[in-house]
Amino acid sequence: MIPDLFANIEDIASDTSDTSDQAESATVQDAEEASLPQPSFVHLNVHSEFSLVDSTLTIKQIVKKAKADGQVAIALTDAHNLCGMVQFYKTALAEGIKPIIGADVMLQDAQGNSYPVTFYCQSYDGYQHLSYLMSRAYTDGQATGTPCIAWSWLEAHHADLLVVLGMTSLPAQLALAGSVSKAEEMLKAWTRQMPNAVFLSIARTGKPQQEAWIAQAVAWSGEMQVPVIAINEVRFAQEEDFDAHEVRVCIREGYVLDDASRPKRYTPEQYLRTQAEMQDLFADMPIVLANTVNFTRACNIRLTLGQSFLPDFPVPAGMTIDSFFQYTSREGLAERLAMLVDESRPEGRAKADEYRERLEIELNTIIDMKFPGYFLIVADFIQWAKDQG
Repeated sequence: MIPDLFANIEDIASDTSDTSDQAESATVQDAEEASLPQPSFVHLNVHSEFSLVDSTLTIKQIVKKAKADGQVAIALTDAHNLCGMVQFYKTALAEGIKPIIGADVMLQDAQGNSYPVTFYCQSYDGYQHLSYLMSRAYTDGQATGTPCIAWSWLEAHHADLLVVLGMTSLPAQLALAGSVSKAEEMLKAWTRQMPNAVFLSIARTGKPQQEAWIAQAVAWSGEMQVPVIAINEVRFAQEEDFDAHEVRVCIREGYVLDDASRPKRYTPEQYLRTQAEMQDLFADMPIVLANTVNFTRACNIRLTLGQSFLPDFPVPAGMTIDSFFQYTSREGLAERLAMLVDESRPEGRAKADEYRERLEIELNTIIDMKFPGYFLIVADFIQWAKDQG
């Protein structure tokens, strides 16, 4: 069952009007429904080479294969980062495909248990919240060597985010181990923290216990009104790429292919399936495919690219950032000239005038480029460093 979150959401869109680097601004909400193919499934868990740990897919490959299959949207959910987001956003829009932005991350609950979850951005505000959470995970959450988001951080930073709990999440693992009551309490904590924004994901990629998890997820969906979506945990382009992918994983983890003891967490099924293949795979559960389309309608992120956004540098009353930049630069040069040249002598005055003329050229160039704020910020860093010795 789909919650009220999806009521009156605009249909999937694919505005590709401006994807240049010049003042780029694109929206994904305004296309006419009639001009779009009717999707049957949307991939919501795809890793690219930006994941660094477990994917051989390039962003161009992802978008090219999605377009060839007539897919109108696709999600990028790289592990622990958003590094490929801008390239993915631009490439997808240029091909008429709606980009869904998310990330697979580790979360640590109040009891200290860590497990993977996937967050998705519903809007630009959601992207800012996810950026904050992931940045803080790298600065404050690496006690185990892996960036980890603390449960307490979600209290102020979950707005406009959706979360998906899969078979590797702690609620799923507890349920599969027989601790169903404890798992249900944990799932209820999620739904209290993020009302109408929690989903369960299921896959059929040949891994152990997947069918048991599917049965549990479906049961919870009926009992707790938590929607279930189908994913394929995509890590490579096509089935025959599995061996190359395993080499990639071994290099990352320090194993050799014929090591019988190495962990084998992936299967040949984790390729970028077509919509038809996913329909065949989940022919007995069409609702979990339809739910991916509804999920996609809820995610509408708009980015403005090709423009510089600098913090507002505080300036004294009565001055603009340009005039303050000019004032501090001229004062700094005056201090330098007092040490470098003797302006009581003709050659000293000539040298000082040459420096002043060069400064004015630089000031005018920087102001024309609208970069005074950047230079003032850097100068502030440098001055602080000097003050600290």
